[in-house]
Amino acid sequence: MRRNNNWLRKCVMYYSLSEREKREFVCYEKERKLFAKLSKHELSARYVNTKARYEYKKNLSSLVLVTILVSGLINVWDIFRSFTENILQTVAVEQTYTEDIMYLGFILSLIIFAFAAILILILLVSNLKSLHFLHRSLLLMEEVRNSANN
Repeated sequence: MRRNNNWLRKCVMYYSLSEREKREFVCYEKERKLFAKLSKHELSARYVNTKARYEYKKNLSSLVLVTILVSGLINVWDIFRSFTENILQTVAVEQTYTEDIMYLGFILSLIIFAFAAILILILLVSNLKSLHFLHRSLLLMEEVRNSANN
């Protein structure tokens, strides 16, 4: 029973703020030691390359993601509108099962719209996460460079 309590406690504590901060600190220490082992020129080269990747991703993401989001939403709304028009035309012509066809059409268009929105959101979150890690590496490299200069 005690063993199960420890396992359960570890699982619950894994998501706590203090445990997350401990894991982040361990990761920070590993990266800091890795950067501290590099020579001044190697660290500078890595810093420049990381900074260039970060700026490129940041600029590209702000341009492309906004463009994709706007065009994606416009395209999704256009598909949603044409799909709804087709359903209404079918309902007007058929005059049978009108409520069922309209309900099914609404549900299908809602699913398509939700899928597109979730896909765009996943792309946005993954890009922001990679930008976060690049920025974190840059800050760590700057810290190591500043401590080496002092």
